[in-house]
Amino acid sequence: MTTIPDSPADTDRSLDRIFDDPDSNIAWASSEDARRTRWPWWVVAAGVTGLVSTLTSMGATTAEEDPDPLVVVENLPRFQYHISFVFGLACAAALVVAVTALRPWVERRAPGRLGAGVIPNALSITATLAVISACMAGSLALYLPGGLDDGTMWVEGLAASYYFLDFGALVGWWGAALAAACALPLSFGEERVLPRWLGVITVPLVAIPVLAAAATGLPGLPGLTMPIWMVAFGAALTRRAA
Repeated sequence: MTTIPDSPADTDRSLDRIFDDPDSNIAWASSEDARRTRWPWWVVAAGVTGLVSTLTSMGATTAEEDPDPLVVVENLPRFQYHISFVFGLACAAALVVAVTALRPWVERRAPGRLGAGVIPNALSITATLAVISACMAGSLALYLPGGLDDGTMWVEGLAASYYFLDFGALVGWWGAALAAACALPLSFGEERVLPRWLGVITVPLVAIPVLAAAATGLPGLPGLTMPIWMVAFGAALTRRAA
């Protein structure tokens, strides 16, 4: 049976008993730690959904194989772009949640470190561009044969969306590449706040797209390597978030 305190003094004494109780404090701390260690799974979710979105947004043919782009566009698989649209928006949403949680984590675990402060800002770039590329894929899902507005868009307009998506869903991941580069110093040295194995994984995942872009002008490799890094980053944070 619940007892209602008769006076403010009784209320204060009841609260003192609650907060002085070691079992209550342990339970409260455990729930707080659990809350803090759940948010990195949003980082993992962003990597998984982002990879699905990018892989399903890219065309599977070339001008050498199919020289007439208008014929190619009319035979594109609509459902593929529908999947890219849904997973792209899910990726953007997961990134926004992850960025929101990362800011206080940076302030708590790496205060005053410039590189650490760049990480959430850089991931915001990827979140923004993920929305744009997802909606371009959604336009194809809408207007291609079998879509809700089938036949209401010029084929040339659909071809423009198709051209954009050749790299459109990939280039936004340069923001994540910047975040990964800034996370490197956090994995090495005496003041590291991330595990060393994450740094080892990060080096090739960042170096390969950067070197390829510098040598050949290829802009899209971060869209294939950075979702993998996001999964590894989130897994590392689950151990370091609390």
